[in-house]
Amino acid sequence: MTAGKSPLRQPFLPDAGSGAPRPRLGFAVKLAIGFGLVLTVLGGTGVATVRSLARVVEEHERSQRLDVEDVILAERLRSAEDAEAAAGRGYLLTRDPHFLERLEEAELAFDRAYGDLRQRVTLQEGAGLLESVASAAADYTRTQHAALVVSADGAASAEIRRLFVRDVVPKRRSLSEAIDSFVAHKERRLRGESEERRAATSSAALISGMALALALVVSAVLALLMGRHLANVHRHERDAGRAASRALAARDQLLGIVAHDLRSPLSAIAIRAGVLSKAIAGESLRASAEAIVRIAMRMEDIVKSLLDAASIESGKFSVSPAPCDVEEMLREAATTFEGLATPKSIRVEARAAQAGLAVMADRSRVGQVLTNLVGNAIKFTFERGKITVAAERTGGEVRFSVADTGPGIVPAHLPHVFDRFWKADAGGIKGTGLGLFIAKGIVEAHGGRIWAESQLGSGATFHFTLPFTDAVTPRRTPANQASN
Repeated sequence: MTAGKSPLRQPFLPDAGSGAPRPRLGFAVKLAIGFGLVLTVLGGTGVATVRSLARVVEEHERSQRLDVEDVILAERLRSAEDAEAAAGRGYLLTRDPHFLERLEEAELAFDRAYGDLRQRVTLQEGAGLLESVASAAADYTRTQHAALVVSADGAASAEIRRLFVRDVVPKRRSLSEAIDSFVAHKERRLRGESEERRAATSSAALISGMALALALVVSAVLALLMGRHLANVHRHERDAGRAASRALAARDQLLGIVAHDLRSPLSAIAIRAGVLSKAIAGESLRASAEAIVRIAMRMEDIVKSLLDAASIESGKFSVSPAPCDVEEMLREAATTFEGLATPKSIRVEARAAQAGLAVMADRSRVGQVLTNLVGNAIKFTFERGKITVAAERTGGEVRFSVADTGPGIVPAHLPHVFDRFWKADAGGIKGTGLGLFIAKGIVEAHGGRIWAESQLGSGATFHFTLPFTDAVTPRRTPANQASN
């Protein structure tokens, strides 16, 4: 059995060339854009702040490292100056040539340390202090060398001591003060750079905090707008749902009233047309009267289907269960459509898995279900095909099956075959689209369930279940069949 969607279920797709205006951006899209901008601003601010802070910290660390190295070189100057002073004093006291060698080494070490510092110091203040160190060192070296010459000429010890205290000691003190000034300058720079780094860190933290606070405020505003929008949408959907429910109820009520009021006129038309077909002598007029009877009966079937569908939708559909013989219902369903199956050479078989099966059901309504399923199977089964109407007990229920050898149902259509007004695209086969919907309502009214299974190209099988009963079921005779 094939299936296709009803035009009522096709989605509305506007023509691309119709020139219809494009829909505006929805609230959700706008909200997503807003949150995206907030996150972008917040992320950009954070990244920029972190990068700026990293650059500041890196620059300060580099500058501090250079200043620390300068202080270390200045301490090397101080150490060389101490060594120079000690060597000079030792020679003045002992006139030992060994002290002259040490003095020369100390002076070379002082010159190397000063040369390294001179290449590194570029700031004006530091360079000026380093020039002061160089000037003081030159004075000290010149004065000390003059004292050494006097000592080498054999001057008296008292005169050498007086020369040392008067000339050499003040020059050395001046050199030490110049070196101390340079070191103090570097230490001040180190402290200042540490304070600048702390200030930059605090500023970055403040900027990040402000950006975060701004993002939180904007997010709160967007969340408030979203909440209000969702509340409005919920209210509108609720009102639309209520209006739709009222409209559906009114439609079903009107449909039931119209269908109910049509039954009597259609029955009268069918009865009168039947009387005319028997009373009229002419063959042509009799055929017309019989056609009227068939049309009226078809219309009455449609009206009954509409009434059943309205009852199912409104929850007022009811059945009158009683013990029913399963084998009899299967045989009736198989023989009812012999007139339709024979021209197509379709075999209709009825088979019960167990003998004596009985169900608690409304016989006429279950017959309506089987009639609908077998009739559909004949419509969709190819010539020389086969239809099997079967039943078997499964626990506390009996499962009925109607299987055909037709083309099968498209997998995407299986979930919709029991929907109201849904019809298969059966190559011109007509129908109201209510048969399977009503069958589902009848089965569920008995407490059972109905479903379809199919593989495309391998036919379809419809199953439904009814409650099993072990009560004795009365055999239907021709007399009581006529009464029903």
